[in-house]
Amino acid sequence: MLLFRALNNKTVLRLWLGQLGSAIGDEIYKIAFVWIAVGMIGSNTGYLASIQLLAVLLFGILGGRWSDRWNPYKTMMGVDLFRAFITLTPVICFYFHRPSFHVLVLSSVLIAGLGAFFEPAIQTSLPLLCEDRQTLKGATGLMATTFRLARVMGPAVIGLLSGLVATIHFFSINALSFLFSAYSVFTIHKKFPAHSSKNIEKEPILSNFINSIRVLKKNKPLYDIVIAKTMTGGAWGLVYGLGIALLIHEVSPTDVKAFGFMMSAYGVGNVIAVLLVGNMQRKNPERMTYFGLLWLGLGFIGIAASRSFPLMLFFSAFTAIGGPLNDLPATDIIQNEIPMKDMAKVFRLKMTLDNLAALIFMLISPLLFQHFSIRTVIFWCGFLVVAYGVRGLTKKPIESVSIQP
Repeated sequence: MLLFRALNNKTVLRLWLGQLGSAIGDEIYKIAFVWIAVGMIGSNTGYLASIQLLAVLLFGILGGRWSDRWNPYKTMMGVDLFRAFITLTPVICFYFHRPSFHVLVLSSVLIAGLGAFFEPAIQTSLPLLCEDRQTLKGATGLMATTFRLARVMGPAVIGLLSGLVATIHFFSINALSFLFSAYSVFTIHKKFPAHSSKNIEKEPILSNFINSIRVLKKNKPLYDIVIAKTMTGGAWGLVYGLGIALLIHEVSPTDVKAFGFMMSAYGVGNVIAVLLVGNMQRKNPERMTYFGLLWLGLGFIGIAASRSFPLMLFFSAFTAIGGPLNDLPATDIIQNEIPMKDMAKVFRLKMTLDNLAALIFMLISPLLFQHFSIRTVIFWCGFLVVAYGVRGLTKKPIESVSIQP
C-alpha cells in the first residue's frame, strides 16, 4: 500500500508527524478564533476572514520573487519559529492586560500570510525526500491526512479542555505545535540535498506572477483543473469558513461543541477518504478530480437541505470525501508534469488563486447572508461546485497523465 510505503521512509514519517502536530494545533486555534469572532461580530466575520486571505495573497505574490530561491529546509524552519512567536504574542498580552481584538486579528493575519511560504516549501520538499514515484504518491496522500486528521482531533481537544483552561491558551497549544513542527524538520535536515539558487532567475514581482501563469497554461488539462478548483475552493471557503459556523450559531447560539462536532464529522469523512484515495494508483487524475468536485457539491446541497442535526453531521462527513477525491489527483499532476524548478512557483500560484477566490467569496458573504438565508447560500455554493464537476466529467475522454521519467 502506498501510504505504508511512505511511512517506511523514516524521513517522511518524521516530517509527517511534525505536520500532524502542527495541524492539530492550528485547527484548535482556528475553531476557537472563528467561534469567538462569530459571537462578537456575526456575519461580519467574513470581512475578518477576507483580511486573512488578503494577507496570504500579498505574502504569496510579493514573497514569490525571493522564496523561490530559498532553501526549503530553512524556509520551513524559519516560518515555524516565527509563527510560534506570533501565536504567543496574544498570550503574553493576556498576562499584562486583556488582549484587544486588534491584537488577535493582527496575529491571525500574520500566521495566515506566512503559510504562503510554508506550503510550497513542503510540497517541493517531498520529491527531494522520496526515492521513487510510488513513495512520492504515498507521501502526498500521507501529508493530505494531516489537516484532515486535525479536523477530527482538534475539536476533540477543545471539547476536553474547554472547561479546564482559559480560551487564550488554545493559542499556547498552537504555538507549541509550531515548535514541534520545527523540531521534526530539524531532525531531517541532513536528508535535504544541497540547495542552489544559481539557475533560478531573479524576476520582478509582476513578471514572477505572470511567468507562473505561463508555466501553468502550458499544461491545458492542469490549467482547467486549477481554474475549476479555484472557483469551487472559493465556495468551499464560504461554506466551511463561515457558513457552517453561522448555521450552527443560528440553531444553537451558545453551543461551541455542536460546531466542533460538525467540523469533526467533516474530519472523519476526510480521513476515511484520504486513506482510500491515498492508496489508489490514481491512473486518471483529471477525471477523478472532477468526480471529487461533483461529490463535494452534492454534500453542500445535502447540508443545506438537512433539517436535523444528525443529518447535517452525516452530510458534513459525506461532503468531506470529495476533498481528497479532488485534491490528491490534482497534486499528482503538478508533481508529475511540472519541472522541479517551476514546482514551487506553480504551487504558490495555485495557493494565490485559491485565496483570491476565497477572498472574493468572503467579501460578498455579509451581503449574501443579509439578503438570503444561510441554507440558501450553502445550496447555491453546492450548485456551483456540482456544475464544475459535471462540466469536467462531460468533456471528451481524458487520457491518463504521462509521468515524466
